[in-house]
Amino acid sequence: GRKTLLVIGGSQGALWINETMKKVACELFDVKEKIQVVHVTGEGKSPEMEEVYRRAVIRAKVFSFYERIWELYLIADAAISRAGALAVSEILLF
Repeated sequence: GRKTLLVIGGSQGALWINETMKKVACELFDVKEKIQVVHVTGEGKSPEMEEVYRRAVIRAKVFSFYERIWELYLIADAAISRAGALAVSEILLF
């Protein structure tokens, strides 16, 4: 019954997306019972983001990399992503 927010910065991750989510995670308090987050962070960044979501009491799955990205696109209700041509095309496709 929760909406799924996909947060993804591409195959290498995106530092500014990760940093922004660190800042806003605690602001999601009013909707935390209504959402779950799937966040692809980029290599080496997942433990820190897991802790951010844990502290904010937000249900989240965090991956450094996800090989079958289309699976995540299929379950997402909304996405926060880089706006490169390929990323936008993939999101639109799914």
